[in-house]
Amino acid sequence: MPLAGHLVVFEASLDDAAYTEIDGIKEASFSPTRDLADVTYFKTADAARRKFALLRDGTINLSGHYEADANGQGRVRAKFDDGVVLYLRIQFDPSAGAGLKGFKVACKVENWEAGSSVEDVVTFSATAQFDGLPVAY
Repeated sequence: MPLAGHLVVFEASLDDAAYTEIDGIKEASFSPTRDLADVTYFKTADAARRKFALLRDGTINLSGHYEADANGQGRVRAKFDDGVVLYLRIQFDPSAGAGLKGFKVACKVENWEAGSSVEDVVTFSATAQFDGLPVAY
């Protein structure tokens, strides 16, 4: 059965111990990637490309309504300013058992932006790059 998007929770931590929900999120993505190298040997009979799996990486993109708080969006903003690791946790299914709730990963915040139009609310967006491997929890 598909999971409802409104149940997804993003949380931030300074020490990978105490997590606080990041309020105001309207859109988010968790995008792990892996570099692949082409190692095709052209004398194979099937003439198919072969790949070698290399380093893993990824990004987390967050956007939504701006919240002037210290622990959720405030932590993201502060870690953009100081360039120190921020731990992010995404819960796809908060009621699931251990190892099935979602993922957590150490990140560095690449950018943080706030903006608004005259007719709309103040918004924010941030992108964090993985600084390690995501771990299921």
